[in-house]
Formats: sequence, C-alpha cells, structure tokens
Amino acid sequence: MCVALIAKALARRLLPGDVDLHRRLGLAGLMHDVGELYLPPASLQRDAPLQADQWRQIVSHPVIGHRVLGELDGGGPDLAELVLNHHERLDGFGYPRGLQSEQLALPSQLLAVAEWLAGLIEHGHGAAIHASIATKLIPGEFGSPVLGLLRQAARASGAPAHLTDDAPTLVELLPQATYVMDVLARFRAARGSFDDRLAGASPELRRLVDLCRHRLLQLQASFSSAGLDAHDPATLMAELAGDGSALQLELMALLREFHWRMGEMERAVLLRAHQMPADDQTLVQQMIDTLKGTLPAEA
Repeated sequence: MCVALIAKALARRLLPGDVDLHRRLGLAGLMHDVGELYLPPASLQRDAPLQADQWRQIVSHPVIGHRVLGELDGGGPDLAELVLNHHERLDGFGYPRGLQSEQLALPSQLLAVAEWLAGLIEHGHGAAIHASIATKLIPGEFGSPVLGLLRQAARASGAPAHLTDDAPTLVELLPQATYVMDVLARFRAARGSFDDRLAGASPELRRLVDLCRHRLLQLQASFSSAGLDAHDPATLMAELAGDGSALQLELMALLREFHWRMGEMERAVLLRAHQMPADDQTLVQQMIDTLKGTLPAEA
C-alpha cells in the first residue's frame, strides 16, 4: 500500500491531469512484488545473507511479475512494463535489464522511487534525511524533476527532534566508518592495477568495471565533500559526539547507504559476470576481494 500511495502522490505532482496513469501507477504499486509469490520462501528472508543463486532468484521477480500481469485480466502490457522496471535506475545499475537514461521513462522512475522510499520508511531512522543524502551520493539514478521533489519533501519534513531508541550509537557506527575509509583507500590504491588487469578482458567486462569505477568515484567525492575522510574514524566519532542527533542521523544515513551501495555493486557485478567467460568471472572476483576486505555487520 505504501508504494502505491507514494507513486500516486509523485505522479500527481509531476504528471498532473493524467488520471489513467495515476490509477495505473497505484495499481502497479500494489502489485509490484507479485513475482515474489513464485520464489522459494528461503530467498525472501530479509535478515539472512543471500547466496549468489538466491540473489539471482530475487532479481527474477520483476520478470515474473511482468509475465503474470501482462496476461491477467485487469493487467495488460502498460501495467506489466511498470512492474518490470520497478528496480531499474537511469545510471544502468538497476535490474533486471540494466536500463539507462531515456530507456527508463518517467512513470517507471516514479514507481522505482516509490518502491525505494517505502523501503527507507520501513527501515526507520529518519527516512527523509536518508533519502536526501542518498540522492546526493548517487545523483544519476533518477531524473532532475524526481530528485527536486524528493529534496523538497526532505526539507519540508524537518530534522527529527531525537533519535529512536533502537538507533545505533556513534560507538556502534565506528566499524562502519572504518570500513568506508578502508574501501575508498583500497580503491585509490588499486585503480592502476585494475586497469592493467582489464587489458585482456572482454568489452562487456570493461563496460561493467567502468560503471563501477564511476560509482566509486561518486561515493569518494561525496564522503570527501562531507569531511568524513579528514580524520581517522575514531577521531571523527569523538568530534561528532557532542553535535547532537541531527548530525548523528546524517552520519548513520551516509554509512548505511555506503554499506548498501557496496553490497548492491557486488551483487550487480556478480550477476552480470555470470554470463561472461570464466577468465572474466575470475577477474571480477579478484577485484571484488581487493576492494571488499572484511564487511562489517550493518548497524
């Protein structure tokens, strides 16, 4: 229900007057995960880490939903297309097709944004702040009209007066901050060697690595502009300790988003490399291991 309400609200602001589209987006919001009904229950356990085969099953759910709704009375190709695209992104990092730029129409963007925002709301801990920060970290996922509306909503919501009781403390966030800085340092150190290793790789793998490099550079620039790489993590946390809950929420959102983006990037690379030659797959895993190090538990 949350996805449907958000999708309709966004459409009424950005595509006013198109009542049929508003209705279709609301219905797509209600039905966007219908494909998950056909997946093994074990792959839908939210707190359990997924293996590669299980993640491939998860990624198939928009395709399944597309097939179901395209043939269903009351469905049809337009509704099915919206559901197929609800995890796509403008920068090509979505799934299942990896659409880019004009391939992802505004109505599909609105459903994708609604699904993403609903997940943030469900997660808690300042969803509006998290959404605003996430769109600055990865600015190319959605179009300017959508991003402008999200940032306007974040400003209007205001900062929360206090953290929730189950929010992580600065001490609990320290491993996340350390991991962020370690990954960015490993990325800076390994960029030259990655280029050398890619000399004999397939064009598909080189395009995929270029996409990942661009994303890491975005993350690196965002953390630098926020001043999060100015000190070692322990010193940073000590300096932030007296700055109140608003700053702590922003830091928590930054670290949680980075943690998610790294996991998302790893999954996307492994999924797309699955169809590549064995040598490319080996190279992909080596590059992931170089960057990843030891992934801490999410706060």
